[in-house]
Amino acid sequence: MEIAGGTQLIEKYLELGGQRRIYVEEDGSIRVFTLDPEPEAAARFWEENIAVLDIRGLNNLYRLLPLIQGLHGGNQNGL
Repeated sequence: MEIAGGTQLIEKYLELGGQRRIYVEEDGSIRVFTLDPEPEAAARFWEENIAVLDIRGLNNLYRLLPLIQGLHGGNQNGL
């Protein structure tokens, strides 16, 4: 997936009220969290346009989501 196309997907998802955020582990692996409930349109857009990508495309796309900072020890609320 080209980054430009990925950027457009993420921008659209966020415009729809998407709430998923990423946390990059020390080993470079990525965890995706939904911190707050998101609108049905955003969840549907995610499932239809993003979740269907291959793993390489997903990893590139995840890096375009907003980053959770200060996440420690599995605390999924970012506190």
